[in-house]
Amino acid sequence: MKKYLLKRLIQLPIILLGVIAITFLIVQFTPGDPAVKLAGSSARVEDIEAIRTQLGLNKPIWEQFVDYLVNVLHGDFGRSFVRKTEISTDLMTALVNTVYLIVFARIWSVLAAIPLGILAALKQNTWIDKACMGLTLVGVSIPQFWLGLMLMKFLCLQLGLFPISGMGESFFSLDGVLHAFLPALMLGLPQMASISRLTRSEMLEVMRQDYIRTAKAKGLRYKVIVIKHALKNASLPLITVIGTQTGYMLSGSVVIENIFAWPGLGRYSITAILGNDYPVIQASILLFAVMFLVVNLIVDLTYSAVDPRIKY
Repeated sequence: MKKYLLKRLIQLPIILLGVIAITFLIVQFTPGDPAVKLAGSSARVEDIEAIRTQLGLNKPIWEQFVDYLVNVLHGDFGRSFVRKTEISTDLMTALVNTVYLIVFARIWSVLAAIPLGILAALKQNTWIDKACMGLTLVGVSIPQFWLGLMLMKFLCLQLGLFPISGMGESFFSLDGVLHAFLPALMLGLPQMASISRLTRSEMLEVMRQDYIRTAKAKGLRYKVIVIKHALKNASLPLITVIGTQTGYMLSGSVVIENIFAWPGLGRYSITAILGNDYPVIQASILLFAVMFLVVNLIVDLTYSAVDPRIKY
């Protein structure tokens, strides 16, 4: 385990260096000039060139990359071209908001999905099974953005049950929870559906195993058999899927945050892309990559801890 962990930690900076280089090149060759946007369409050529010089865009690409890499290694992402603020400060604020939303979505989706999948497996081929799987099919099939807009119209505008957009003053206040409820619901719905279906299939497979029949023959309570023996062994694939989904929820948050005007990392990134704010784009993608790599590392370590048979 120690060797594996050391190997992954060595790989981490190499992967991030590749992410930085690729992101930098993509941003450089993206259509649009931030200097023109900042100066305005009616600005003189001299004014545009002055802004390019001020932002360091007049330097050769390789020199810009070296300067950027040195700054990143010192934890300095620079200043936003558009907002004129420190990117590190804005990025951390947006990151905290996004992590809160993802944790909210992850908790409710797992707490709803696993019992739903277990119930469907134990009641196989009954109306309960069909109802549970029908519900998950709806969660997988309906586009998040469309359902989010419909819920905003019905629950927010017509019934007034939830705030329509933005974020409350405090995460743990009633106002904060109400603001986060619909975005977290939409973000976690597809994950809940897929985890439920996977839980059902894994539980059905485990419940047919010989050791389950042996446990029944010994007279163990059915509840103990399901939770202690069946669910524990069925949870191994679930850990992988839940961890992988958590990484992909970062990309899903981009859409959800823009629909509900949630001031998170996804909305911050889209605003930067529309404004050709190069430093913000690069910093956002780098942060997304770091979070994704960390989540996958945690999943691998958790998988090994749950199943001692797995050795790295």
